[in-house]
Amino acid sequence: MKGMTVAIIGDAKLGSELGKKGTTSDVTFYNLKRGEVGITYIEPSRYPEKIQSLAIALGMADAAVLVIDKKDKILGECIVALDAFEIKRGYIILQNYIQAEEIKPFISGTSIQNFEFVERDPNKLNDIFVDYNLPPIEGNVKVPVDHFFNVKGVGTVILGCVKRGVVKQHDNLEVLPIGKKTTVRSIQVHDKDVTEASFGNRVGLALKNIDASEFERGYVLAPEGTLKTSKEIEFNLNVSKFWKSTLQKDMVVHVVVGLQIKPARVESIEGGTIAAGKVGKVKLTFEQPIALDSPERIVLLDLYSKSSRVLGYGTL
Repeated sequence: MKGMTVAIIGDAKLGSELGKKGTTSDVTFYNLKRGEVGITYIEPSRYPEKIQSLAIALGMADAAVLVIDKKDKILGECIVALDAFEIKRGYIILQNYIQAEEIKPFISGTSIQNFEFVERDPNKLNDIFVDYNLPPIEGNVKVPVDHFFNVKGVGTVILGCVKRGVVKQHDNLEVLPIGKKTTVRSIQVHDKDVTEASFGNRVGLALKNIDASEFERGYVLAPEGTLKTSKEIEFNLNVSKFWKSTLQKDMVVHVVVGLQIKPARVESIEGGTIAAGKVGKVKLTFEQPIALDSPERIVLLDLYSKSSRVLGYGTL
């Protein structure tokens, strides 16, 4: 089965017009199955109150639909976030008589500058994504976990999207960053039992030898030895010009790595500080290890900023 995940930003009603409502928490899923294609739409249902909700949606997304009904601070933050998460595939829907020429200056130079402007037509949007040929990412399987629970008679079940490779029934995998070993008992894709699921598919995996209570959102399933864990990261940070502050040593920021959102302390900065709109090498330390891939996109959040809560981004 072919699949992809699409973030719906700026329209709380559109998801329900695109697919069948599924799991709901700080993000809400809507599922569409058409033949051998499954599309998962994800809406950041706690945004704009919680920037973490938007970060989770974009961290899962292969593409996005941005609905614009006014030009305000929230739109600006959404554009900054889409760019920070490198979302390059998607569409823009304009409402309230806003014209494309009004928006193009705001998205110029960002990852979404080539988003196509389309009408708000759920049927046409579904057709677009069902026919979309998402380039596969091959290699060792990688499944970040977004939800987890125990099911009577089945055991531990996790939900997540296959971000690389193919997950197969009976695969022996490692749960990172805790290093616990598990085996895939069974796989479901859009409520159908399958023996394997490839990149792009949203899966439910029944697992052996681990309890749901051992999971946190953002834990990653992968073959042993294919990912690493660390309590520190060092990389070149691009600080957003819309974050009206200066990054300094010993500041505490929230770091998004995949679906992991963890506080970290600024251990050191090459040059002492990084001002808004500038780039500098930064070292961050965590209280507990996090799971890391290579390459890995890193996004920093300032949860209490009065300007943009997206502080900056970089790549390991």
